[in-house]
Amino acid sequence: MVKIGVHYSKNSECQFRVWAPLPKQIALKILSPHEKLLPMQQTAQGYWQVTTTVEPGTCYVYQLNGHLECPDLASQFQPDGVHGASEVFDHQAFVWSDTRLVWRCLSRFHSSSLSRKN
Repeated sequence: MVKIGVHYSKNSECQFRVWAPLPKQIALKILSPHEKLLPMQQTAQGYWQVTTTVEPGTCYVYQLNGHLECPDLASQFQPDGVHGASEVFDHQAFVWSDTRLVWRCLSRFHSSSLSRKN
């Protein structure tokens, strides 16, 4: 299975991949901290990808056919909403502060699914 979206690694290397079979060209447009345009390479079955060095917090969009700018539909962080730029997020750096709540919710889900009769 091909992974789409952004895949960040600890050494600041980030792979961007999008599925878009119709455009003739796609570029990754980095908006912050410094604007730059990186052409993406088309791969099999309509996927486009590029790997570059960026830091978490980098904002970006995809530029289709040299003019149409779109957020990443597989983005894991959209700080300005679904129509705004996407942002690179480092999941490994996130510190969970509500683990009791998460486990309480999971235990409720688990016990309710076990008690259900089919």
